[in-house]
Amino acid sequence: MLDVGCGTGTFALLLADQGFDVVGLDPAAASLAVARAKPGSDRVRWLDGDTRVLALSDRDVATMTANVAQAIAHPQDWSATLDAIHRSLVPGGTLLFETRHPAARPGRSGPGVRPNAPSSSRSSVR
Repeated sequence: MLDVGCGTGTFALLLADQGFDVVGLDPAAASLAVARAKPGSDRVRWLDGDTRVLALSDRDVATMTANVAQAIAHPQDWSATLDAIHRSLVPGGTLLFETRHPAARPGRSGPGVRPNAPSSSRSSVR
């Protein structure tokens, strides 16, 4: 698995705990320093940089959780990111990513979010 924008490694370490072969990638050296200091961090290969540093072609799954996808602001950067992830995946591999409506904040109302609604009953924004 490839965790793009792994940050401080929380998700990458959860995946490693489940026995997955995980590569965590992040451009923030400070975040990776936190990730590398966590228990079990030796089970993840940490890469410092963005997708331009990827030299992988053996990942079954790539993930982009939280707001990672939204941090890629320019269309050409988004295209380059997707191309690099595609090259890192085996044929038939999968990219899983999540994105959030920028105006939707926990505890606030806004487009796509009903105040005080349990997370399972929030309406989606399309």
